[in-house]
Amino acid sequence: MFLDTQFQAAGAKIRVFDVVFAVVTSVYALSILLSRRVRRVPGGSFILAFSALTLYWVLNAFFLTSPADALKELLQAVSFIAFFWILKDLLAEEENFQIFLVSLFVGIWGLSIGNAAVFIASGNFSGFKTLGAIKLTHSYSLVLTAVAASYWFGRKNWYLPLLLIVVAAALTIMSGERKAWLAAAASLVVASAFTETGRLATSRILQRGLLIFAIILPLVLVAQASSERSYLTKQVNSTLSAFDKYFNPAYNPIADARESISNRVRLYVSDQAWSVFEENPVFGLGVNRFVAYIDQRSAGLPKAFSQGIHNEYLRTTAETGMVGLALYLAVLFIAMKRAVLCVRSMPFLNRSLQFRTRMGISLLVFGLVMNAFKASTGLSVLIIFLPAVLLFFPSLSIRLPNGGRRLASADRIGRDPADATV
Repeated sequence: MFLDTQFQAAGAKIRVFDVVFAVVTSVYALSILLSRRVRRVPGGSFILAFSALTLYWVLNAFFLTSPADALKELLQAVSFIAFFWILKDLLAEEENFQIFLVSLFVGIWGLSIGNAAVFIASGNFSGFKTLGAIKLTHSYSLVLTAVAASYWFGRKNWYLPLLLIVVAAALTIMSGERKAWLAAAASLVVASAFTETGRLATSRILQRGLLIFAIILPLVLVAQASSERSYLTKQVNSTLSAFDKYFNPAYNPIADARESISNRVRLYVSDQAWSVFEENPVFGLGVNRFVAYIDQRSAGLPKAFSQGIHNEYLRTTAETGMVGLALYLAVLFIAMKRAVLCVRSMPFLNRSLQFRTRMGISLLVFGLVMNAFKASTGLSVLIIFLPAVLLFFPSLSIRLPNGGRRLASADRIGRDPADATV
């Protein structure tokens, strides 16, 4: 989320991610050196799939963009994989994971409240959108709190998580991030769609949907009755209008001066991306080349029209073609296949691993929806998926006598006769 934030140092741009990675890697390497053994981390199929995608990115950039871009893609992707691989190893112990979870919870909420406070202190109660990736922390707070509440809060303390959920929902709505609304709602509904017995519960989906509606409705009514009415109405109408015009092939975003500039830009750039794909269907235009392409194509238009694609799936298609899209979807398929295995294994997992599974799936769904509306680059294409798969999903897989597989819980291995075939 905020690890990709850049700052200036010695005339160069340095990402927070690079600094964190360097520190964590140093500690990890030192621990391996002292223990004199290399630890193997589960999740090999996901790592292999992402490595194949990385290799294609590097080759695509080398031949279609530049050797410098190829080297950058290689260094970024390798560090990205290694960073979360290391975290997976370091957080294998339950105590370490609890510390990590609390730190993540406090950190996300701190950034969310800090972001809102900057605007509220100046008398602005809407549109917390100018602090980069921090504007998305409100929706992260909502998802984290809602999923954690069902596991770590007893019935006597129900009012505390409910209060946090209402605050997070209010901040998410008023932030003006339409993709955050959609991603958070989809994430919570899907995360609630299965029970601890590993079965889908349609009634629970309806209940959670009604609960989300019950929380949001009074917030919307308050906003409609306040000075923020025009802002909220504009956001809702703009979202519906964007969907309507996106599926209209005759729509001309340049000529439509009545539509919001945000929607016009998104629709214009999407049209250009499809044109790029039609001209370069196999290998695409080249990694990181679309920005230069749109700069040239939008010459003479307002500067706002020169933007990246606000859709990671479409960006991947335009820049890397069908080959890149196929590899990208393969990574997503493995992640979702792992999610299904986790759901089926819920009855065999302890409470902590059940929580990890539900949190991992909620982040996975959040990322799938978010990437359909966000603009990004090669590094953060899977910024949601790697943490979800490697950090939250349980890892140890057991082969059953019937040829199937399920996950193992640390306090249940050996208690089931089927575990004899581990």
